[in-house]
Amino acid sequence: MLKKLLFFGTFIAVLLFAACANIGTPQGGPKDTQAPKMLNQSAVDSLLNFKGGKLVVEFDEYIKLDNLQKNFQISPLTQQRPRIKVKKKNLIVELPDSLLEKNTTYHLNFGGSVRDIRESNQYKDLKITFSTGSYFDSLNLQGNLLDAQTGQRDSGLVLLFPADIEDSMVLKQRPLYVTKASRGGFMFEGLPNASFKIAFLQDKNSNYIYDAIGEKIAFREKVVDITKPDSVLTLYSFIEDKMIDTSSKQSKKRRTSAASSGTTSYSFEPNIRSKEKMDIKDTLRIKLGDEPGRINTDKIRFYENDILDLSMTSRYDDSLGIIELYPHWEYGSEYKLVLQKAFRKDTIGGGSKADTISFSSMAKEDYGTIVISLDSALYKENAVLMLFSKNVEVGRSTNLSKDITFDLLKPTSYKLRLLYDENKNGKWDSGNLKLRQQPEITLELAKTIRLKPNWENKIEWSKNSKKKRMK
Repeated sequence: MLKKLLFFGTFIAVLLFAACANIGTPQGGPKDTQAPKMLNQSAVDSLLNFKGGKLVVEFDEYIKLDNLQKNFQISPLTQQRPRIKVKKKNLIVELPDSLLEKNTTYHLNFGGSVRDIRESNQYKDLKITFSTGSYFDSLNLQGNLLDAQTGQRDSGLVLLFPADIEDSMVLKQRPLYVTKASRGGFMFEGLPNASFKIAFLQDKNSNYIYDAIGEKIAFREKVVDITKPDSVLTLYSFIEDKMIDTSSKQSKKRRTSAASSGTTSYSFEPNIRSKEKMDIKDTLRIKLGDEPGRINTDKIRFYENDILDLSMTSRYDDSLGIIELYPHWEYGSEYKLVLQKAFRKDTIGGGSKADTISFSSMAKEDYGTIVISLDSALYKENAVLMLFSKNVEVGRSTNLSKDITFDLLKPTSYKLRLLYDENKNGKWDSGNLKLRQQPEITLELAKTIRLKPNWENKIEWSKNSKKKRMK
């Protein structure tokens, strides 16, 4: 009996200990996925006759600011950025009256910078509007932003300047109004009854001024009348040739070194070691790397269906470390590339091992065809129709008065672009801000063309796809 009592007492003690251990220990629960909620929007948003001071935005939980420098915008711009801080559940914006203009509507856009502390849930697109006068400016301006070279929709900052500013000062001084263009569209809201000059900037150093190498820009000579905006206001962005950043690009001339790495590795372009068939329109290259050493092209042999191709020629560019091979290609054939031992030797005499790569070429039925019918409204004498795959040009035509056919195409996805080649030099040319010269313009068909093997796709590019060029 005593043993039973002792056992029972021990059991009870264990249960009590476990219960006490769990007291005060969080037991978890559903994860918080709700964004912070603003509690006093009516008290801080849409204020009239604001004389400056603090705007305190209250939330229902503790908050933090994330990447405010990138996300926050005030429009029109002030001489200094407002001081913004967080205190527990409050977002505090300090706006002294010395920063504000009279009778002006201001828009504060915090983007997605406000988050809760616990789970970092984002309050999306927090915006606050106030006026230092007795009314709100209510005019809007919207438009499109396209990359002049590709015709694709662009993103960045669209800027409004005073209409009387000198042309030479556009993008050289801070603008009045700023908005973000996203996916090729932009809109200014709450503008006054005035005229402006408009420009675009992909601002690398966040100073609203065109001063960094590689910044993309767009500009327009014509003043924009907010009361009578163009039905289709389009800006075409570009990087000036003289501003292209080439510092990160390697020189085409390979740097040589007296010391050898001892490596004899190489690769192929296209990769014939893969299971994909060779497109006979491609050039077969052997890429030797930074230190190709000495090359003996007589030790490179090419076989078609086990028959030695004596007509194959090769070209070796020692500055790039690349061997280009030009065999006699046939559709749907079997090939072997034989690299004999020591076809390549490094600077200390080490030679490459023998290597044989077997592969096949694409048959005619592996290819597809695209036929394009171009609306005459899009046709100009100097227009060039270009076909792209993965942003690489694979075909072009200048005879656009009839249907255009691109054949022997690999089964993949394609994009069509129409370049208005103003100087007829066969390539796209950028603009020049100093000379007030616009870039050449490219239109892109919004539709992606997906091509199957042994298939013909017929595409009609109508005038409804044309983007109006700015005047």
